[in-house]
Amino acid sequence: MAWKTKLGWIAISFVAFVVVLMIAGYVVFRTQRFHDYVLAKLQQQASEATGGQVRIQNFALRLSSLTADAYGITIRGSEPKSRPPLIQAHGSSKDCLAAAQEGRPE
Repeated sequence: MAWKTKLGWIAISFVAFVVVLMIAGYVVFRTQRFHDYVLAKLQQQASEATGGQVRIQNFALRLSSLTADAYGITIRGSEPKSRPPLIQAHGSSKDCLAAAQEGRPE
């Protein structure tokens, strides 16, 4: 009988630990510091991928629909600063679930 009680406490402790991790993750996910970090990483990786200078003004992640939206996207190539950018877009949206599945073989 004692092992059932111990197993119950272990299960309750595990569930409580997972709930605390989820709450902590949500709090971190909503901070401005995390937002700035992700924005800097997005710009860095996009610049490396394109070979140009990529600037993104803002982004939004929507967990409910698993989508990511980027706003104020500017891509500059080798043109001088006095010339207009190579590409300028007001916004873009990407389905994160579809993006994750694109690389998988069928």
